[in-house]
Amino acid sequence: MKSQNIIIYTIAITIIMAISLNYLQPEPKATPEPTTHNQQITDSQILENLQNHPELKPYKTYDTKITHLSENNIKQLTEKQPAIYANLTGKNICKIEYTSASDGYLVIYDTEKDSILKQFRILNMQIN
Repeated sequence: MKSQNIIIYTIAITIIMAISLNYLQPEPKATPEPTTHNQQITDSQILENLQNHPELKPYKTYDTKITHLSENNIKQLTEKQPAIYANLTGKNICKIEYTSASDGYLVIYDTEKDSILKQFRILNMQIN
C-alpha cells in the first residue's frame, strides 16, 4: 500500500512540476514589424508632426479634419480643383483642414517625408 502511495505521489509531483515549468517559462517576445514607408501613420501622429511646423502654430486651436488621399482621390480632386491638387506626388498624402467659425487653413501633407506640399488660407468657403 505504501508503495502505491509513493507512486501516486511521484506521478502527482511530476505532473505538478511539468505544469509549473510550462507557466514559468518566459513567453517568446513578439518581434516588432519592420517599419516601412508604406505603413499608415495615425491621425494623432500626423497632428503631432505638424505641430513642429511654425506656419501652422496660429491654427493649433482650430478643429481639424484629416483625409488620407489615394492616387484615385487625387486624380478626381485635381479635375475639380487643379490649383490645389495638381502635381501632387507621393504615396502617403493627406489633406488636413483646420477650421474655425470665421476662417480655415488647408494643408496638403506628405507623411512619409514630413513635408507640407501645399497650404492655403480659406475664407468663407468650403473645400470638396
